Amino acid sequence: MLIKIALNGSAAGAPATPAEIANDVAVCAAAGATTFHVHPRDVHGAESLMPANVDRTVAAIRARVPNARLGLTTGAWILPDVRMRLAAIAHWQELPDSASVNFDEDGCESVARLLIARGIGVEAGILDEASTRRFLAAAIPVERVLIELQEQQLDDALRAIEVIVERLGQNASPRLLHGHGTIAWDLFDEAVRHGYDSRIGLEDVSTLPDGSPANNVELFSTAMERRHRRR
Repeated sequence: MLIKIALNGSAAGAPATPAEIANDVAVCAAAGATTFHVHPRDVHGAESLMPANVDRTVAAIRARVPNARLGLTTGAWILPDVRMRLAAIAHWQELPDSASVNFDEDGCESVARLLIARGIGVEAGILDEASTRRFLAAAIPVERVLIELQEQQLDDALRAIEVIVERLGQNASPRLLHGHGTIAWDLFDEAVRHGYDSRIGLEDVSTLPDGSPANNVELFSTAMERRHRRR
């Protein structure tokens, strides 16, 4: 079971500068993490897909942890205009290993195809039946399907998982399940139970299961222990 570190997202207080992000990757890698999901930010701390910001961030990580498996976001909320988003991605020079594409966003199919054309793996983000149908209809080869739930009640989330898994059917792509906020740890446990990959990190949750605040390496170490106990 892979445990990915979702390093920062838009979370306040999470690593933001290239140096901070690279340092967090290095610390987590020393604790055993191998795979990371990062949102580059600009000099003002805002999430960015612009080539200069992406290139600085990726280069800083590669310099500190050359063997890290690095994934980036392509979130439409960062750059809503599809043409501008595609143009930005087309001009990245420091390439990640993969990037996530949310299949509930405008232009997701074009973004995914561009990534593949550039040699960047695609992770398909789905959150409900409609986005699952859209992913399947696109017939785009992906490294992994990310079942990314927005629900904050566990019963609601479990019902959503059932619908998505049923709709995915025999699709053979590896699956990663995770949640956000109040049920992040519950869904981590659910991923362990089903044998799916999962992720943890400040993008998703800032506290340990007991409610105490934590940084990325503490979240990862706790997830490793939790995975071991539940196997």
